[in-house]
Amino acid sequence: MRNKQEIEEAIIKLMERDLSEKIVDIKLLPASGSSRSYYRIFTDNNTYIATYNSNIEENIAFIIFSRHFADANLPVPEILSVNEEKDCYIQSDLGDVSLFNYVQNCVKNNTYDQTTIDLYKQAISNLVDFQIKGNQGLDYSVAFPTSSFDRNSVIDDLNYFKYYFLKVNDEINFNESRLNIDFQQIADFIMEAPSDLFMYRDFQSRNIMIKDNQTYFIDYQGGRKGPLQYDIISLLYQVKAQLPNDLRNELLSHYKKELSKYVNIENVKFDKYYKAFILLRLLQVLGAYGFRGLIQKKQHFIESIPYALNELISLRDNLDFPFETKELSNVLNQIDKLLPKYQHT
Repeated sequence: MRNKQEIEEAIIKLMERDLSEKIVDIKLLPASGSSRSYYRIFTDNNTYIATYNSNIEENIAFIIFSRHFADANLPVPEILSVNEEKDCYIQSDLGDVSLFNYVQNCVKNNTYDQTTIDLYKQAISNLVDFQIKGNQGLDYSVAFPTSSFDRNSVIDDLNYFKYYFLKVNDEINFNESRLNIDFQQIADFIMEAPSDLFMYRDFQSRNIMIKDNQTYFIDYQGGRKGPLQYDIISLLYQVKAQLPNDLRNELLSHYKKELSKYVNIENVKFDKYYKAFILLRLLQVLGAYGFRGLIQKKQHFIESIPYALNELISLRDNLDFPFETKELSNVLNQIDKLLPKYQHT
């Protein structure tokens, strides 16, 4: 693990070796939800983004995926330089404006304008390209932490919710053994869904950059082979976006129209497993908010909790599993208890 001075020295060395530009300034960018450190590099003519990350496997996944996606003409940052240790790399600068900045203005104004809707549709068209074109020839052996969204991945997401959200909120009473049985059934059901295309894993508006009115994509280092439903749900059910249901349906229809150019929607059983993936994503997100917010004390994750709770409350009466999940239903029926607590926070 390098200190700040060592990181900046490594960045300067890379710039001198591969880009031959004189650095005017280096600024550390605000921390995100990850442990990666990002720097903006200023030269006389350009700006660049440098990344430091001590997790080498994660870096390799991002670098190899980026080069593969660029070769497939997908809109991702260009990898310009990587050091020998592979803990530091330089990429093109896509700016500071993300789709989430547009979303925030829409939420503030209580309406979604056509510009933002069009950007959503552009991003969704790009998502289909990632899932289909990005999948072709992609080296999944470097995927981190796993090459596919397998049964263990589903159980991990469900347990993330159990350990980092349920168990840190004493207001919710549940029988862990019975809940584990429900989780096993849900995992079995989800694993029936076709799962052989690229899964971005964290496809949401914060990871969609806007430059010259075009969408670009970052933070796909957790990508792997997986199902189609997960990524579109991650975008449409990003809880702080508060997408109205009619807009959600419009965007989902756009996704299906784009996807149908490549696959038969009925053959991939898209609708059969759709609600199960909504549940899985919302539970995973609440686990993340519990870990990043309640345990690591990062405020914006805590602020997101009531939005996720409201989405879960809306979903709980519409789940249509072909089996009973009594203990999970018991948990979901108690979720209302937490709303006053987190709305106040």
